[in-house]
Amino acid sequence: MRPFRLALAALLLTLCATALLTGTLLAGPAQARTTPARADTATALHPLGRFTVNHYNGLRVAPGQVRNLAVVDLAELPTLQAKPEVDAAYAGRRCAALAGAQRLEVAGRVVPWRVTSSTFAYAPGEGGLETSRLSCQLVAEVRASGAVRFTDGFEQDRIGWREITATGDGVRLTGSSVPGTSISQELRAYPDDLLSAPLDQRVATFTATEPGLGPSDGQAAPSGGRPSGGSGLGLELGGPIGEALSALDRTFTELIGSDSLTVPLGLLAVGLAVVLGAGHALIPGHGKTIMAAYLAGRRGRPRDALVVGATVTATHTAGVLVVGLLLTVFTALAGESVLAWLGGGQRRADRRHRPPPPPQLPPPLPPRPRTWARPRARPRTWARTWARTWARTWARTWART
Repeated sequence: MRPFRLALAALLLTLCATALLTGTLLAGPAQARTTPARADTATALHPLGRFTVNHYNGLRVAPGQVRNLAVVDLAELPTLQAKPEVDAAYAGRRCAALAGAQRLEVAGRVVPWRVTSSTFAYAPGEGGLETSRLSCQLVAEVRASGAVRFTDGFEQDRIGWREITATGDGVRLTGSSVPGTSISQELRAYPDDLLSAPLDQRVATFTATEPGLGPSDGQAAPSGGRPSGGSGLGLELGGPIGEALSALDRTFTELIGSDSLTVPLGLLAVGLAVVLGAGHALIPGHGKTIMAAYLAGRRGRPRDALVVGATVTATHTAGVLVVGLLLTVFTALAGESVLAWLGGGQRRADRRHRPPPPPQLPPPLPPRPRTWARPRARPRTWARTWARTWARTWARTWART
């Protein structure tokens, strides 16, 4: 029984130490997330982040046509990436691409879109950057009657807010899967309680019936909204239970969405961290079975169990700390600081690889003046001198003889 007691003691020590340390580590990030830095309130920070591309499609169904107000709201970094392509015809090109990527089916027949107007404008953003807004007016000439299905396939790979609304203009809409009014005011004011889980509406379906004089019927609440009597968690409950769940959801959202750390929020973060840490320690893993078998086989003492449990806890905690530090470093380096660093490096590389300037040639020398002086006598060589000496000697000898 002694090995079993030792193994159980080691397991309990590991559980307690892991729960406390993991809970403390999780409480720190939880508290940090609730106090976002807003030192510079003068700059207009995009509420969904610097990397998002947000879409809105406002469908308006009339008896003889379907109109669509398509809006694309680009945050700072997508705007900076698209800036080299912006010219006088940029809005028209982008709206044409948007119209080609959207699909409208009326009574099983695909109807093409036609661009009637397009606008593009900049707005000030964070860190000296800019955001941009593209607005496209689209029209589909069709008799709206029967089942209608709209699909937004424009820039499917970009993250961000996607919202669709549908209203009737002389046509009654029934069974609509999207609301009739925009909860973001056409991407001008995003609701605070949905920023952590933005809307992702890419398909809208409804049925258009004979012309009516009243407003459209059957317009359901959006999937990411807050319908009355619901809990906001996807549960459509009515009565006292639904109201209680809604109140609980609103209270929790207000706590985690607070700009400053309060005592209730701190207690909630610590409690959740302790519960998560204890549950994380209880689940299989971390070699608990191996440690228990090792201690039982080695007939270890309580001191050995304490050393093994403390070692596993320390190594696990060190790994969590390293991951947290890396996340903090990469978060601090994200955004315009990376772009500024990359831009400076590119400028340095351009200067380094710039070809040297061509060498400057010296000015040409002035032409030498022509002189008519007598040419110099040819210099005497040893052969000519020897020949003359031999000739003179031979002539003298011949004269004597």
